[in-house]
Amino acid sequence: MYDAPVTGVYLVGLRGTGKTTLGRRLAEEMAMDFVDLDEVVEERAGKPAGEVIDSEGIEAFRAAEAEALESMLGDIEDGGAVLALGGGAAESPRVEDVLYGLRGLGWRGVWLVVHPNELVRRLRRSGVRRPRLCGRSVEEEIRVLASRRASLFARLSDVRFDNTDEDVDRQATALLEVLGPLRDPPGAEI
Repeated sequence: MYDAPVTGVYLVGLRGTGKTTLGRRLAEEMAMDFVDLDEVVEERAGKPAGEVIDSEGIEAFRAAEAEALESMLGDIEDGGAVLALGGGAAESPRVEDVLYGLRGLGWRGVWLVVHPNELVRRLRRSGVRRPRLCGRSVEEEIRVLASRRASLFARLSDVRFDNTDEDVDRQATALLEVLGPLRDPPGAEI
């Protein structure tokens, strides 16, 4: 639990950990906007993230994520939002710098984790075409990416939150308790 009011929240974690699902619910509870960085990139590119990666490569996709995040900063940094980042977005030094800046403004970073067996199940049932980033099976990719990104996610996060439970209402309530008090929305009467 933190004493300083939360002005915004960003969610990091591997694909399938529930950043979008929990993020939308959390934003409702916090009376903040919800922004999914992958959706912003897809909208700007005019095609799904997987197609951007397939046609332009992962480096171009990471650059597009950083550009999208930097372009929306003025809209989100003071007014607050719940921001779901793509699984690997934080691997970009530009994105990492933005996240550190947001933390300095009272944002909380949350690293969502899910038991690996549950994560495999979620990814297999989702039906969303996701490019293989390591050219391996789902199980092997989870192991490789979890190992590669763990220290980064830990460094960027104030909270490590187990999101294995799929009851989104229960999870949002539990995460809100951990995050601490919310800042009054802009224009709120005191």
